[in-house]
Formats: sequence, structure tokens, C-alpha cells
Amino acid sequence: MDLTALRKKLCELGIPEDAYSLEGGLPNEQYCISIDSGTWITYYSERGCRTSLTTHNCEADACQHFLDRIIPALKPYNK
Repeated sequence: MDLTALRKKLCELGIPEDAYSLEGGLPNEQYCISIDSGTWITYYSERGCRTSLTTHNCEADACQHFLDRIIPALKPYNK
């Protein structure tokens, strides 16, 4: 899975776009994914801090991890 497929899957699941950022950064209270110096990272951004940060060697692993985290976290939206 790549970012394009991830974006499509999030849309299909009805995950609100304001719940995540596929461009990284430090948006308030959003799940994020980005690439930093060749390493893919996923994290939760809150109050200008990255929490629950994980690193991944490839885009596919990062995207799958991101999806595996956001679905249960936003379960009320996934009906």
C-alpha cells in the first residue's frame, strides 16, 4: 500500500479528513504519516508534539501501521 491507496482506503472507511495528515507536520490532534530522511514515520500529533512515534523502512509498512492504528482509534466513524 502506498499513500495514494491509503488515502483511498481512509475515504472508503469514512474517516474524517481532519483526523489525519498524510503530509506529516504538527497539526493538532491528528494521526500523521511522513517520510523523514528516508525513514517513514507514523505518530499522533498533539499540541505541537509527536507522540506514539514509530519508524518504518518502507512506505507499505508505514501505511499499514497507520491504517491499523487509526481504524480502532476512530471506531465510532467506522460504522
